[in-house]
Formats: sequence, structure tokens, C-alpha cells
Amino acid sequence: EPVVTCYDRGLRTDEGKSTVTATVSSDIFEASDNVAVASRTCVPSLSGTFPVGVTEFECTAVDTSGNDRSCTASLEVVDGEKPALVCEDIAIDLPEGASEGPASFAVSASDNVDGDVTSSVVCSLASGSTLAIGTHAVTCSVSDAAGNVGDCAWTITMVDTTDPVVTCPARATLSMAEDEDQAYFEIPASINVTDNSGETLPVTCDTQVGAALGEGEHAVVCSATDAFDNTDACELTVVVV
Repeated sequence: EPVVTCYDRGLRTDEGKSTVTATVSSDIFEASDNVAVASRTCVPSLSGTFPVGVTEFECTAVDTSGNDRSCTASLEVVDGEKPALVCEDIAIDLPEGASEGPASFAVSASDNVDGDVTSSVVCSLASGSTLAIGTHAVTCSVSDAAGNVGDCAWTITMVDTTDPVVTCPARATLSMAEDEDQAYFEIPASINVTDNSGETLPVTCDTQVGAALGEGEHAVVCSATDAFDNTDACELTVVVV
């Protein structure tokens, strides 16, 4: 009789598929004979498309004298591919005057074997969470039935749509130093700036700090701009005496 050897082998699914297409004859079944092996056959065929799980093969060798010997081989196909998530950075405009708001989003996920696994996605924050002005990092992950984990990282930007409020006094006075006929501009401390973000915003004026101003009245416009380029300005009269 022939001498036959059957093996247990393993393969991973083809990329993006729930199966593997392969020919595994020499890897899974060997046969020899003291004279010659006339035929080697396995049921099912060792060449084809195999699903996730274990496929068993009944393999038989027949020598030239008609003697036969059989054994059972197996091929285990495993899912080694991570689920794929669709995550995209999003921006949400906050209502006028708001410093925070709800962030609603959707993340989808699919798997080569399990199909749609969106319902199993877990994120670092829940859709509808209240977020403050600014950019927030989010991570999401999902596992398939084989234990493969896919993940993604993205951001939610809560966009401030509200201008700051800049308030100027009607007049501000600068005094000339003794023996000088000019004063040097400074931003008046009495300019008040408020912003819905709660941040302290710097004030800039169309007259440069340190600029020389002669005696008399000078119209100056001062403004403040927040991180989202919302801006407000006011005008005051600087009196040099």
C-alpha cells in the first residue's frame, strides 16, 4: 500500500474577502509507494475557494497495483483582516452667542467577514455630547467576530460664529513729557473686550504702540479678533496735552 501523510494547515482570508482562493495540494497531502503512485485525489478538491473555518479533505493514494490508502487533512481559514471605519473631520457652527453645543456625528464600519459592524463601534465620546468652542480629538474602534480591531482618529471643531465685543471710551488723554511737543501712543487700559469663548483677547489699534502723536486730538480705531477670525472694533479720540 502507498504511504500517505495528511497535514493540518492554516491560511488567512484574501484581502477584503471572507474567503481564500488557493491551491494547497503539496502542503496538505503527500503520498509515496515502493513502486509508484498511480493517483492522488482529495475530496473536496485541494484547489478552490475556501470559507472561514475548517475544511476537511479525504485524501486517497492508489499505487500501480491498485492498492490504496487514505487519510484526512484539514485547512483552517482565519479572518486576519481588521474592520474598516469611515471617520472624517467635521466642523459644527455654534449658534450666535453660544460657547458650547451638541456635537452629533456618525461613524460607519464594515468587515470583510461580518459585513456591517457599525452598531459595534465605540468612540471616546458619544454623538450628541456637549463640546466647547475649539477642536476636539476623537478616537473610535470596533472589533469583528475574530477579534481583529480597527480604529480611527479624527476631530470635531466647534466653530465660534460670534464676534467679540470691544468697547472704547469716548476719549483718552496722553500727556506730553516735559520739554517735548509730542506724546507716545499706548493702548488705553479702559478699552474693554469680552468674548463668548471666555478667552482674553489682545487689543490692536490702527495707531502703532509707541507712535509719536502731536498735541491735539487723534482718531484711533482699536479692535480684537478671536481664534475663529470673528472681530469687533471701536473708535476713540486720543487727546494729547
